[in-house]
Amino acid sequence: LRLLTQDTENDLRKLQHNQEYFIIQYQESLRIQAQLTSLATLPPADRQLREPALLSKRATVEAWLTREA
Repeated sequence: LRLLTQDTENDLRKLQHNQEYFIIQYQESLRIQAQLTSLATLPPADRQLREPALLSKRATVEAWLTREA
C-alpha cells in the first residue's frame, strides 16, 4: 500500500508539473500575441524586422499547446 501511495504521489507531481508548464506556455502565447498586436503601432520597417521572429515563436508555442492539450 505504501508503494502504491508513493507511485500515486509521483504521478500526481508529474501531472502538476505538466499542468504548470502548460500554463506557462499558454501565458507565453498570450504575451507573443500582445507583442504582435503592438507591432501595428510601429513603422513598417521596424515591424518587418520583428514580426518574423514573433510569428515563428508563436507557431512553435501554439503547436506545442495543441499537441499537449
